[in-house]
Amino acid sequence: VSAGRYRAVQQETRAKTYAFRVPAEAGARARLESAQATDAELAVFLRTADGWTQSSDYTAEKRPYGLLLTVNAARAAQDGKVNLRAVCLDPLRIHDLLFDAKGLPGESFFLNLGETRALPDRLSLMCQTVQRDGTVRPAPWRCVEDLSLCSPRDRVFVYDAGRETITFGDGEHGAVPAPGTGAVMVTNLVLSLCGGGNIPEHSKLVFQDDGTTAANGAATGGRDPETLREARARMLRTLGRTVKCLSAGDYAQRAKETPGLRVAGAKALPGFDPDVPHVRAAACVTVVVLPAGEGPKPRADRRFLAAVERQLNRRRTICIRTRAVPARYVPFSVSLRLLTEHGAEESVIRASLERHFAAREERIGEPARKEDTEALLQALPGVLQVRGLEFRGLDQASYRTETGDLRISPDEILSLERMDVALTRL
Repeated sequence: VSAGRYRAVQQETRAKTYAFRVPAEAGARARLESAQATDAELAVFLRTADGWTQSSDYTAEKRPYGLLLTVNAARAAQDGKVNLRAVCLDPLRIHDLLFDAKGLPGESFFLNLGETRALPDRLSLMCQTVQRDGTVRPAPWRCVEDLSLCSPRDRVFVYDAGRETITFGDGEHGAVPAPGTGAVMVTNLVLSLCGGGNIPEHSKLVFQDDGTTAANGAATGGRDPETLREARARMLRTLGRTVKCLSAGDYAQRAKETPGLRVAGAKALPGFDPDVPHVRAAACVTVVVLPAGEGPKPRADRRFLAAVERQLNRRRTICIRTRAVPARYVPFSVSLRLLTEHGAEESVIRASLERHFAAREERIGEPARKEDTEALLQALPGVLQVRGLEFRGLDQASYRTETGDLRISPDEILSLERMDVALTRL
C-alpha cells in the first residue's frame, strides 16, 4: 500500500470528442468528465433526422468533475445511436485545428505538430460534406492507411507523419470535403513523443498548476512506429500463428490458454468420444485437461471444464464438435525385484518411480511400458540388475499386454497406488 503515487501517461490532447445519446428534450444534459473540458473551446454537434448539424443553443457550466453541458436537443434523432457530440478544442491551438477547404481533389492540410507525432487510431475530423440529397452538412471522417482501397463516397483521409499533413481523396478513391471557411475541424487529436517519452527516473518533473516538484520512476511502454522491416517480421510471425484450431496441437494449446485458468496440461484427441470410446466419432475433438493444483491427482471440476469448452468453441473450425473432459485416473501397482549394491536406498527407488508416473500432460493416455521402466531403474545409483518387474491394474480400466506393458484409454492417466520392492544386496 502506498500513498501519493500517480500513474502518468505521456501524451498531449489537442482535441477530444465526447459522444452521448440524449433524449429529445430542450434541456438535455451531458457530463464532460475531464479537466481539459473546463478550459476548452467547445463545438457542439446534434444529429437530427436529416443528419449532423452544429448547434449554438447550449450552456456549459464548470463543475468539480469537469463540465456540465445543457443542450436544446428537442430535434435529436431517437434511434438508439449517438446523437450528440461535444468537441473540446485546445484554445491555444485553435488555429491549427480549423481549416478552410477549397473542395479540391487530394487537398492537404498541415497539422503543425512540432517534435510530437499524432496517434492515427485517435485522429478524426468533422468536415462539411455533400449529402446524397445535395445538401451540405457536417459529418465525421476517419483516418485510414491507404486511399487507394476506398470508394468515392468513403469519408476518409490519410495522415503523413513525416510531413505532418492530412490528405483527402480525389473523388475516385475517397470523398472530397465541401469547400468553405472552417469546413474541416480536427475533433480528435492526441500527440505523443513515442519512444522519446520513456523519460528516465528522477527527471525533475513539476506540476503545471503550482510548480510543485514530483519524484518519478522510469517511464516505460512508449515506442516509435514500426519500420517496414519490423512490419515484415511481424507479418511472418503472424503467418506462423493461427487463431482458429487446425491441428490437434492447436486445440491443446488453445485449451491451455483459457483466460483465468491454470491449466497444467491438455491433450487433444481427434475422433475420440469418451461416451463411445471404441467407435471413431467423426468431426469430434475431445480435449483432456489437467488443472494445476496440489496433490497427486488434480481433477478439473464442472466450472473449470465449462470455461475450457467456451474457449474451444470460440476457436474451433466450422462443423467440428469440441468437448473438454477431465483426466480419469486408473490405479495400478508395480512389483520389483532388484539386485543392488549395499549403498542403494529403497527410498530413492520409490521416489524415482513416483516422479516417473506423476500426473502430468505427457502421461495422459500413456501406458506403463516395462522396458522403459526397467531402463529407468537400471540407471539409478546402486542398482545392478532388474530381476523382475510386473505391473498390475487394480480395476478393469487397464489391461496388460503380452510384453508386460499396462495399457489404458486415451483419456486416462495411470496412478501408482502400490509399490512392492524387494532388494537383493550383492
